[in-house]
Amino acid sequence: MVVTDPSRTSGRLLDQATDRTLVERCVDGDMRAFEVIITRYGRMMKAYAVRLTRSSADGDDVVQEALISAWKRIDTLEDGAMVKSWLMRIVSRRAIDLMRQRKDTESTDDAIIEAPEQDGPERKAEASSQLGALSEALDRLPAGQQQAWVLREIGGYSYEEIAEQLGQSVASVRGSLARARATLVREMEGVAMNDDDRSSEQLAAGGCAHGIDALSDYLDRDMLPADPTIDESPECQRVLRSLRRVRALATPLIEADEAAVTTLDQGWIRGIMENIEREAKAGRDIPFAMADEAATLVITEGTVRGLIRGAGDRTPGILVGRCILDGDVSVVGEPVTLHVRVSIGWGRPVTEAIAQFRDEVATGLRQHTDLVIAALDIIVDDLHFEVAETEGSREASDHE
Repeated sequence: MVVTDPSRTSGRLLDQATDRTLVERCVDGDMRAFEVIITRYGRMMKAYAVRLTRSSADGDDVVQEALISAWKRIDTLEDGAMVKSWLMRIVSRRAIDLMRQRKDTESTDDAIIEAPEQDGPERKAEASSQLGALSEALDRLPAGQQQAWVLREIGGYSYEEIAEQLGQSVASVRGSLARARATLVREMEGVAMNDDDRSSEQLAAGGCAHGIDALSDYLDRDMLPADPTIDESPECQRVLRSLRRVRALATPLIEADEAAVTTLDQGWIRGIMENIEREAKAGRDIPFAMADEAATLVITEGTVRGLIRGAGDRTPGILVGRCILDGDVSVVGEPVTLHVRVSIGWGRPVTEAIAQFRDEVATGLRQHTDLVIAALDIIVDDLHFEVAETEGSREASDHE
């Protein structure tokens, strides 16, 4: 017989947790913590995936696969505070894999996607804005150029990383980026320039001896070391200003895309969580002391972690992160040391909160297990800001 987890952390409490605490809980098998991560970053992941695949349906598939993969591999993430960028990189890999599978029906570099029609007042208003103009200019780029630009300017990938993702040479990636940047500068800024290797000649004719690729690299280096042939050329400075303005729109663009994903479909989230539930691991079996040797009653390691998380939920200001049971829990009576990492609410008296949490843990484990706890090692390694509880939120929490 297996005893199941009697505790359930409320979503309201977990919403206050930092990314690091959520990831630690996920490593210990807390699916509710992962659901909070999905709610927190799913819309941005969807926006990023759609930018790379140019399809809302494909974007949904990419994000679903990325999240399931993330759950399986979350114990490999060394710094939980970096979960957002880690998730975005998984999305980019999944999106590029999907596009590679379709290479036989659509070239990723030469295919031109028609710009959407501007036949409504909302669309016309968007097109008149800088972000709307950039979005439409990106839609008109060949797919390979758009992917390279998105990975570089939004994803923050290096040229080498983009080349690995796209299965191309670094030189090919640089060429795609140069053509994409030249097109965007021309369409967004009205700077006349070619989008191929002749751009250097054209810029030279205007007083700049450098092509757009070289000028982009100069921006990447924060214009260091100084190059007088660029700094003293009015034409080069004009192109640099245009490149800088277009580049500065990259983050606002993906934020606007995220805002357009007004909500995540709950059925879609449930489907992901059902897949994840099949992958969840309960951990080791922890037996109870039984008078009848023929009888077996166990509680799982995952359930014990849930009990400890529940103790944190009952302690004001405490959110439990990682829980490690150090010792042979499979043998009744063997001493076990608990290592628990917690986040504490800003302004909470640490000593009092930890003392109450320690009492809650001890009480819960005595009631539900026969573990012999040799030591309880509690480490406060994070802080979170608490949201004041309203009457409505209390009622909602009571009905969870």
